[in-house]
Formats: sequence, C-alpha cells, structure tokens
Amino acid sequence: MTWLSRLLPQTTASQRAIDRHRNRRIRQDRRRRVSSLEPLEGRIVLSTISVTQDLGTGVVTINGDSAGDYFKVTLNKDDTLSVVGTASPNTPLPGSSIKTQVNNYGVGFSWTSTLPATGLNMNLPGTTGVADNVQMVNGPLYPLTHISQLNFVNTNVLGTESLTLNATGIRLHPSPGSFNVTDGTLTTPGGKLDVNVTASLMGSMSIFQTGCCPANVSLTGDIVPGPVSVTEGAADGDSISLTGDSFGPTTLTQYVGPTTGPTPGTCHGAGDTITVNASTLNNLTATQLGDGGGQNIYVGTFGPSGPYTVVKVLNNSTGVYAAQPNAGGGDTIEIVSVCALGKPTNTVNSAGGPAGIYATQGNGNGEHIYVDSSAVYGNITAIQGDGAQDIAQFTGDSAGWQYTNGPVITDPFGIATISQGDGNNDQAILGCGLWENKGAPNSFNNVVIQQGNGSLVTTTCDPTWGDLVMVDCTYVTSDMTIIQGYNDVSSDLGYNYVAIATQEPVTVGNATVIDEVGTQNGHNQIYLGGAGSYFPNWDFSTGYLDVYTGDAGGSYVQVVSTQVLYGTLPGYPTTNITGGGGNNSSSIDFWSQFLGGVTSQF
Repeated sequence: MTWLSRLLPQTTASQRAIDRHRNRRIRQDRRRRVSSLEPLEGRIVLSTISVTQDLGTGVVTINGDSAGDYFKVTLNKDDTLSVVGTASPNTPLPGSSIKTQVNNYGVGFSWTSTLPATGLNMNLPGTTGVADNVQMVNGPLYPLTHISQLNFVNTNVLGTESLTLNATGIRLHPSPGSFNVTDGTLTTPGGKLDVNVTASLMGSMSIFQTGCCPANVSLTGDIVPGPVSVTEGAADGDSISLTGDSFGPTTLTQYVGPTTGPTPGTCHGAGDTITVNASTLNNLTATQLGDGGGQNIYVGTFGPSGPYTVVKVLNNSTGVYAAQPNAGGGDTIEIVSVCALGKPTNTVNSAGGPAGIYATQGNGNGEHIYVDSSAVYGNITAIQGDGAQDIAQFTGDSAGWQYTNGPVITDPFGIATISQGDGNNDQAILGCGLWENKGAPNSFNNVVIQQGNGSLVTTTCDPTWGDLVMVDCTYVTSDMTIIQGYNDVSSDLGYNYVAIATQEPVTVGNATVIDEVGTQNGHNQIYLGGAGSYFPNWDFSTGYLDVYTGDAGGSYVQVVSTQVLYGTLPGYPTTNITGGGGNNSSSIDFWSQFLGGVTSQF
C-alpha cells in the first residue's frame, strides 16, 4: 500500500480487490511449492565411480562408492579399457535405466584409458543391502588371436555388499594373466557373491569368498593353464560349477572362514554343491568342510540322473580327490567317467601320480560314494566314517595296469579300496557299470574291503542286520580281501552278509580271503557263486580261497559254481572254509571244485 492510498478512504470494493490479489498470490505460492517437490519424490540417487589410469604403469583403477555400482568394462582391440555405467535391475522408477555415473560426468558418459591397460584394479566398498553389478567383455572387433597386454584383473570387495560379476570372452596376457576376486578374509566375512566367467582365457584364477552370505560361482568354457582356486564361505546352498573348461591344478573348497553373517543359523554348508563336467584338468581337489547335511560333489555328471560327461585328468598328477569330512548326513560323492591322460609308470611320479580317485566322508548317516565308468592308472579309494547305512559302490571301473616278463605278471597300483567304519547296515558294492558304460565290468589289480562293527542291538535286545559286501562283474588280477568287524575284537555281533558272483561272474587271479573278525562275530551269511554259469565256465573262480566265518558260530556258507585252483594260502588252515563257535552250516553244489574243503564244524 502506497502513502497516497493510506490517505484516501478505503471502500469496500477496493478492499475486495486487495483480498483477491492476496489470495491469488497464496494460490500461486502453493502451486509453486507443489511443483518444486514433485521431481524430488521420484529422483534416483546416482552412484559414482572414479576411474583413473597410472600413465607410468598403464594400470587402471576403478573405485566404487557405497551406493551400489552398476558398470561395464570393455577391453578394446587396441588394449585400452572403456568403462560406462549400466542399467540397474531395481530402479525406483519404471523406465529409469542407468544408475552409475563415471567421474561425475553424468549418466551415459564412457571413459576410455589413454594408454593400453596393463592391469585393472576394482575396489568396491559397501555394506549389507547394497548391490554391485560388474560386467567385463571384449569389444566386438577384438581379435581372438591377439595377445592382450592386460596382465591382471583384481576385484576387491571392501565390505559386505552383494556383488554380481559377469566376465565373458576376457583374454588376459597368458603370463601371468591372473584373474582374482576377493570378498572377505579368513577372519572377516564378505558379502553375497555371484561370479560367472565364460569363454575366457587367462593364466591363473582365484575366486575367494567367506562369511555366511550365499556364493555361486560358474566357470564355463574357460582356458586357464595355471592354477584355479575357488573358495566359498559358510552359507547353506552354495554352489561351484565347472563345465567345458581346460584348467591346470584345480582346487574347489566350500565352508571357509567365519560362520557369522546376516543369517546366523544357516551357516552349516547344508545343501552345498560342487559340479564338474566335460572338462580337462591337471588334477581336481573338491572339498566341502561344512557340518550340514545334503552336500553333493558331482564329477562327470550334470546331476544324480545324468547325462554323463568325460572329465579328464593328467596321469602325472594326483587325479581326483573329493572330501566331505564333517558333513551331517545324506551326502553324496558321485564320480562318473573320469579318465587319466598319459602313460602309466611303475612308481609314484614327482607330482604324486599316477592319477587315481580318492573319495572320503565323515561320520554322517546315509553317506553315498559312487564311482562309475572311470579308468585311471592309480588307485580308487572310498573311505567312510562311523555313520550308519552308508554305501560305497564301484561299477564299471578300471585301475592300474599289468605287464608281463616271461611267466611273471606285474601289476602296479590298481588297488580298489572301500573302508567303512562302525555304523550298522553299511554296504560295499562292486558291480557292472550302471550309469554311463552300462554292463562294463570292473578291472582291478587288487581289492580290499574293510567294514567295522556293523551290527546294532535294538531295544528288544535283538541285533539288526550287520554290514553287506556284494562283488559281481569284477576281474581281479591278484588278490581280494574282505574283512568285516575290522579292528573290532569284542563288540561286533556279526549278522553280516557277503555275496560274491551271485549275479555276475567274478574272477580273482590269486587269492580270496574273507575274514569275520571278533569274539562275538557270528550268524554271518556268505554266498559264493549263483550267477548261473556252469562248467566249463564258473560263477566264481579264484586261485586260493580262505574263509573264516567268525568265532561266535551260527554262520552259513553256500557255494555254487565255484572253482578254487590252488587250495589255501600258506599259513592258513588246510581247508578253504572254517569257523568257530559251532552251529555253522554249509551247502556246496556238485559243480564246484575245491582243492580244500570245510572243517568238521560245518
């Protein structure tokens, strides 16, 4: 209001005009306030990564922030690196595409190194609930025969954020050409990790994650002549998968580092899986250290029902080692169609070969080890602890080799060993190939099967069935030894079962020994032959035969279509079948030929 208007009398009309003007300004102010707030409600908070290159060394460094970084790294045909932000799959607004900007230049800006890159360091900080996503690719014109100047790629997760890393077609300098991902330490947990490396070439690879966040690593069609190491933490349901790879010494380990994390109580490694298919490796060591149940190691198979693929290991190596030493029960090691490349040797070579297969499990119940359709020059071994109802099964396998020097046959290595602890109702089975080479026989130089205290007294004071050994469809160059009640001289109650050649013929070139150990071991059943072959063929043929049915008596032996060529071994009883305790019985058919016999106790 001016000084003149104050002197003039105020009419009703002029007051209404003033009020209208005041109200219009209020409405305009309100509209302005509303319009200024609307964009802020849908605005995306961008993350920013800084990218630099050391012009002296050529090394490129990418430092992320804690907001969650999504970006792509491209290796160009001139060996420079380009970096650009990429779309986030979880944007606050539909249609919003890019979440990450480079060097504060705004979304869509692509940074390219000044010089060819000799190395790449990526440092990604963040906390639980933050997700990073990194892509690595070769440019479309990158020549496949080109030797890259990129000597290393190091990805360092500096907190507990989630990282997804996809690398496709990456070609590093073959020496050293190291590809490393680190997410946590042996004392500090990392975050959730998903790594996929496909059709890439590098000198060595190390992927390391710890803690109780999930981890999944998939390596497909990669070539790494040097060492490959994949380590995962303690979460349940972790996975490692190798398909169509060519690697040097390969080590896969689960359940490493601290067992703390955002989901405590699920940090037992239950349901962890390691799968290796259609690959050529120097050697393979696969270890699951968790105490949870339902862990699985599959080598040469896409799963428990196939299809099956060849996994090759170098004979100048230790071969395949698979271990579940602490697993809680219901765990599986399935090794199918493993073969050794190279020539056999008569002695252990400098790398610990000749290559073999070694599988071991702890004291969980219901543990399974299957080895099928595999051929190695070393030994095949399955060891299980004191859990009940374990199964170890070799089907259609071969181990070792033979050569002759005049009449003397020499058979280096080739020992098939199954060792089971004191759990009841364990099963050790040798038979024809079941999964890949169906019907193929086993061929071993020697067989050793040992089972501990296999019987269990129930609440009604009646013992349940003990342990089971079944041998069919197997050729043994030298000796086969079967011991039940092994290392137990007092508590094994017997009730064990041994069946040799009851379904398919078995040949043992030298000696067969069956021994039921323990002062209370009795009531055992032993069946030799019965597969249906008749003279001049035999269900079961062996050079020497020595059977002891136990001290406690009450055992039964049935012999059908069995040939014993040389009688009993020196130092053993002069009869082929003996036993203590009385009340034993036997049945020997007309066709069988023994140079010994049974004792009067039978």
